[in-house]
Amino acid sequence: MAALALNARRQRLSESAEPNVVPFIDVLLVLLVIFMVTAPMPTTDLRLDLPRAGPTTPVLIPPTIVELRAEAGGYGLYVSGASSTLASVGDDALAHILAAQPALTPEDAFLDARLHIRADMAVRYQDVVSVVERLQDARFEKVTVLAQRAD
Repeated sequence: MAALALNARRQRLSESAEPNVVPFIDVLLVLLVIFMVTAPMPTTDLRLDLPRAGPTTPVLIPPTIVELRAEAGGYGLYVSGASSTLASVGDDALAHILAAQPALTPEDAFLDARLHIRADMAVRYQDVVSVVERLQDARFEKVTVLAQRAD
């Protein structure tokens, strides 16, 4: 009789071949949350030219041309036609801008004045970049390089 009761009990409590997936799902959800929290968010840097505080009036400053002309010993540097050197190109450009617009302050000239760099095709690219860097080191904000067709 005891053997019959034991067999009946074994048949009711037979082993299940199905895996228990609930702990597996719990572990996966925890890992998902950990990866979402620790993953770096993609960031981008944008440079914005925001208006300055206070009433502003548009300042019309004609662009200043900085030329690099090919010469026998390398290149010649000219700020609006006047000869200059690499060491003094920022000061010469500022002096030219302030002479053309005496009402400007140097800070306004640095922020609003446009400097266009024009170079001959025979001038090395490294020389053009060094002039651009020198003008940016002098705190000019709007420095551009003019391109010309090869013909």
